[in-house]
Amino acid sequence: MNAKETNKFLKKEIKKGKKFIIFHDTETTGILKTDRILQSAHALYEVIDKNIKFIDYLEENIMPPVPIGPASAAVHGIWYPDLEGCPNFAESESKKYFDIFIENKVFYSAHNSDFDIFQLEKEGVLYPKELVIDTLQIARLVNVDTEEIESNGLQYLRYFYNFDMQPEFSTFISDYNITKLQPHTALSDIAVLAYYFRFLLLENHVKSLEDGVEMTNTYLISNKVTFGNVFEKDTKISEAITSTYRQYNKTKRGIDYFNWAMLNMTNLSPDMKISISKHVIEAVKDTKLHINDDAITPMKYIAATFLPEYNNFLNKNGFDVESAKSSTIKKIQKEMKKIEEAGTEDERSSGYYNMKKMISSIS
Repeated sequence: MNAKETNKFLKKEIKKGKKFIIFHDTETTGILKTDRILQSAHALYEVIDKNIKFIDYLEENIMPPVPIGPASAAVHGIWYPDLEGCPNFAESESKKYFDIFIENKVFYSAHNSDFDIFQLEKEGVLYPKELVIDTLQIARLVNVDTEEIESNGLQYLRYFYNFDMQPEFSTFISDYNITKLQPHTALSDIAVLAYYFRFLLLENHVKSLEDGVEMTNTYLISNKVTFGNVFEKDTKISEAITSTYRQYNKTKRGIDYFNWAMLNMTNLSPDMKISISKHVIEAVKDTKLHINDDAITPMKYIAATFLPEYNNFLNKNGFDVESAKSSTIKKIQKEMKKIEEAGTEDERSSGYYNMKKMISSIS
């Protein structure tokens, strides 16, 4: 179906109470603020109870307004000859479809949706947060206690769950006219993505589209140290923050290390920052740490902003929650603006996407 036919189809079917979702993936010129989409693929499905029904798909190459980075081309294999005669995003079929999907309130899913949603924003496509489902965040929540799962990457999950040996998988990807899946090409990735979402529905990990949105916006609270080299990996955060460690022939407090990490490790995930803050506030409640210890200041600000269940406790202990929340938001926005204005920094290593996720979760 072309865009006009799809719009007519959706309006008619949605009036009947049917629900639809698109699975989307992009390939880009790179991962800097200035980089742009050069390939977009989406597939439209109807969601029927615990299954999904294929409707249509589009894979389209886009002529970006910036050069292609060789490092990115080495991953997805798209180079200038592949883009000859291709439209820019504003004039693309993809843009027409996205306008229609948003107008008809079609749900959106991607694996690490933050990245793809932010790429779309650069093209003027603003997908409503209440329709976005991130299967990467859902995988993290679902697999948090499954020790044998080493990664929540889409291709890893494909092989972990042995999709390729399931007869339904071959039938499923035949809708895309793909003879062989090629990871890191947009169309192959969304074929696997759609099948993984179907798996989540069938296994009752995701109960509905609305449940998927809620899970997407749920922070994963962990009690394991997964960063740095001061504490052994998987040490309990709740124990590390009240312990000591030896460094440079000195005994240091664990809480001071976590204070340093919160302030200096730009790529510390939002989930980890919030997890640390939760365990710190719990330690304060248990009198293992003191509310006025300077080392827990960043944790108090994060808790005030992202853990409303502690608001009353913090206020009762003399901490101005509303002021802290306002200050935290302004600080994050200031850091984001600094990175945006620079325009040359790797947005992942700088923590840009993490900051954007935190801001979007409270907006």
